[in-house]
Amino acid sequence: MQTQTNILIKIDKNLKEKTRKKAQNMGLNLSNVTKMLYTHFLDSPDVKIDFGEIKFDEMFKKESTRKQLVSLGNAIEKHVPNNYH
Repeated sequence: MQTQTNILIKIDKNLKEKTRKKAQNMGLNLSNVTKMLYTHFLDSPDVKIDFGEIKFDEMFKKESTRKQLVSLGNAIEKHVPNNYH
C-alpha cells in the first residue's frame, strides 16, 4: 500500500528558487521543506498567518483579486446580523 502522494502547486518562480537555495544550504530539499510546513500547520493549535507588508494598492489593481474580495464581502454580509456593528 502506497503511503505517499505527489502534489503539484503553482508558486512564484523566484520564491521557489530562493527557497530551494536556502533549503540546500541547510542540507534539505523542497520536499523536506514542504513536509515541515504541512506538519507545522497541522501541529499548531492556532495558525497565525503573517502577511507582512502587503501592498494592498498593488493587489487591488488585479481584477481577479477585486472580484474575489467582493465575493468574500458578500458572503460575509450574508452571515452577519444586520444589527452587528
